[in-house]
Amino acid sequence: MGIDFSHCKASWSYGGFSKFRHRIAEECGLDVAGGDMYEYGQYKKLSTHDIYPFIDHSDCEGDMSVENMKKVAPAIRKAVEQWDENDYDKMMAIRLVECMEEAISKNEPIQFI
Repeated sequence: MGIDFSHCKASWSYGGFSKFRHRIAEECGLDVAGGDMYEYGQYKKLSTHDIYPFIDHSDCEGDMSVENMKKVAPAIRKAVEQWDENDYDKMMAIRLVECMEEAISKNEPIQFI
């Protein structure tokens, strides 16, 4: 069991996806270990960042709109660009970005499954 997406073969275990999103948040300037992540159930500091709709999204259900993907896809790509090429999270992130780009071109949301 884990998380998958429509339009592509990117996937993580639930725990792995949570860790991946924390890594992405850190790349965007949050001190996850230092408590920057949450305040009253909301993500602090990140709410105005383009990555916010991805970080704040449910782990296992719902979809992401084309409008949000237009912001999220480049933010994910930029966040992982310096990661090692053999890093599983980077490989899956690139797949996810590519499927977001495909979905955008078709004007379709992606589903978190």
